[in-house]
Amino acid sequence: MNGLRINKNTNFKGYDARALQGVVMRNAKGFNASKIAYEMREIGAKHGFDVVLDSKLAGKKPYTDISILKKIQNFFTEEYSEYMHPWIQDIMYFTKGKMLIRQDEETNHKAFCQVFGIAREKIPYRKFISGGNLFLLQDGNKEKILVGKSEKYKKAAALFPDKEITRLPQADFHIDLFVRPLKDNVIIAADDDMTLAILKNAESKLQQLILQDGEENLNKTYENLCKIIKNMQTARKSGNFADTSDVILTLENNNYKVVRVPGRIYHDGVSRHNPMGTYIHKLNFINAVAATDKNGEIVYISNKTNLQDELGLTPKLAKELGLDFEDKFKESVKNYIKPDNVYFIEGGSGKDPKICDNIAQILEETHGGIHCLCAEIPK
Repeated sequence: MNGLRINKNTNFKGYDARALQGVVMRNAKGFNASKIAYEMREIGAKHGFDVVLDSKLAGKKPYTDISILKKIQNFFTEEYSEYMHPWIQDIMYFTKGKMLIRQDEETNHKAFCQVFGIAREKIPYRKFISGGNLFLLQDGNKEKILVGKSEKYKKAAALFPDKEITRLPQADFHIDLFVRPLKDNVIIAADDDMTLAILKNAESKLQQLILQDGEENLNKTYENLCKIIKNMQTARKSGNFADTSDVILTLENNNYKVVRVPGRIYHDGVSRHNPMGTYIHKLNFINAVAATDKNGEIVYISNKTNLQDELGLTPKLAKELGLDFEDKFKESVKNYIKPDNVYFIEGGSGKDPKICDNIAQILEETHGGIHCLCAEIPK
């Protein structure tokens, strides 16, 4: 256990765009992240970081040479798969040379103790701020905290004494679904007004194509687009979550530089697990891994959407209607990230209803994206 410690009091989560040694991913029951990890590995090979899936470098046979992970190889074995979900961002996290673990209702305390060979009484059972609901930012020599308002200020202050804490209006279940820090106090933020304006403009153009140009084959596309717009508007009015305009205002009032982007499309969903409702995302470019690569440039890895396929649009028609959201996102962030350094992970086909292996499928069915699936190891 030399050089590795179990977390007891401080929750370091969700780094901004720092240099990475590697990214860790983990399979779980009902998930197959192999193809997602392979895409991540291709990006990592280009930009200078490793990707580890279930204790192995993705796409390779040898065990990873990231020394900190050699000490916890048993963590990834099948023996403990029943205790783990794939949201490794909420399970483990790293500081330089140390690994920290979170114990809560979603993980099994006994299993962790068995993995590390530590008596259960030596690892207190405590609650921490969920990984997706907190970011640790670097501002010069100072560390600052972004946290969702669903977390109490006293709790955040106890975990992060003497640090500047900004609590954001809870515009989704976790803040990593609507904000993504870069560097130097720059924050990418979903602007739902911007997204809806794009969708409504496309609706008008599509209606014109149908009425004036006789493109009756687009009637179904038009109906589906109108439904997407209506469902997103209804979700915003539900009152379950704050509006992104309030998030942006809070960030600006706390001296952050906000980059507004058309970053998410969603509808409301209610289940026995979320009786108050939750947003189900058809598109989310905010939930992303952002890092500084070996050339000192920011690389941004997010989630591919199947929106064009769902609407039955060719890439040409999508561009004509202004629904080329990937290009629009790249344009929105080009002052901070080169377009060639922005990636949208797809994964598998998503055809097996019992296995989640496609990012768009994972977003809609399990409400998480690529950031949730990864734990970053900073250099």
